[in-house]
Amino acid sequence: MQKYDYHEFFNEAISLMSQELKNPTDSIWLNLNYKEADENTIFCEVPSAFYVSQLSSAKKYLVTDLENKIKEIMGKSIKISPVFSESGSPKNEPSKPVQEEKISAAPVSQPKVSAPAPEKKRIKSSSLNENYSLLTFNDINANVYVKKNFALCSKSTLLAGLNLGYNGNLEGEYKYSGSYSDSDTVKEMYANDIRYMSSDFAKFGAEVTFSTLVSKATSLFVKGEFQYWSPKD
Repeated sequence: MQKYDYHEFFNEAISLMSQELKNPTDSIWLNLNYKEADENTIFCEVPSAFYVSQLSSAKKYLVTDLENKIKEIMGKSIKISPVFSESGSPKNEPSKPVQEEKISAAPVSQPKVSAPAPEKKRIKSSSLNENYSLLTFNDINANVYVKKNFALCSKSTLLAGLNLGYNGNLEGEYKYSGSYSDSDTVKEMYANDIRYMSSDFAKFGAEVTFSTLVSKATSLFVKGEFQYWSPKD
């Protein structure tokens, strides 16, 4: 497979996405390390197999956003493929040549009789479906947006907007049974993530956008935005 170097484009896209995230907890899912690439795909390493599972389901929108961001930078569509390599697995070592035993003439000794090896007992598992990982939540939310455009003069306008919303959680569950179960990512980041996604909260936001015509072919836009989130106790 011919290799391509998209390392700089990948890092720049990750940096820009981290600054533009609307949900701050999504930053933990951008813990992606560039590994290699072919012409149309970037393969990036993730900390665990659970990352691969979530980035293919509940967090797939982050992969899509990253692909779109790389396309903005490069002008070319590139697919992102998260991969996880299990560390600590035994490596294949070359077999050592078998040394021939030298047989010397010696009196024949009586054969030694060794005790029979103890029989291995099979341990039956009470449940074969206990080792799985799960992070799921169901929410219901409502949002209201209001915007109005004010003409300041013949060349300038001011667009003002307000938004109100409420998120109610119906259920949420988190269980991890994969590798590195004692890592900070699993014990803290995943746990904080599900606490955030399974919480009830109200939100309020305001924004203003000032635009003015500088010349016939040039316009200037300045935007300010404020968001306040109030979790329910």
